[in-house]
Amino acid sequence: MNRIELSGKSQGKGRNGYFQLHSVEVMNMPTDPDGQVLHVDFYPRRRVNCVGPARLLLSLEDATKLAQFLGEAIETKPTVPNIE
Repeated sequence: MNRIELSGKSQGKGRNGYFQLHSVEVMNMPTDPDGQVLHVDFYPRRRVNCVGPARLLLSLEDATKLAQFLGEAIETKPTVPNIE
């Protein structure tokens, strides 16, 4: 299982409304007969259950496409000058 801590500045929307994202876990679950499935769980600061309030079930192909899409979106986003 792989886990990263986030800044807490991003939000997710789960079954109980919006929550601040504090960590993400990725579990590799070889349950799909056509290929492996990645379980991506998004967690708030306080983890109540073993499953996060928001979860993605991605094939390896879809996870790769999503990673590429997010990378391209970040690269093409114009930088905003710091006002401070």
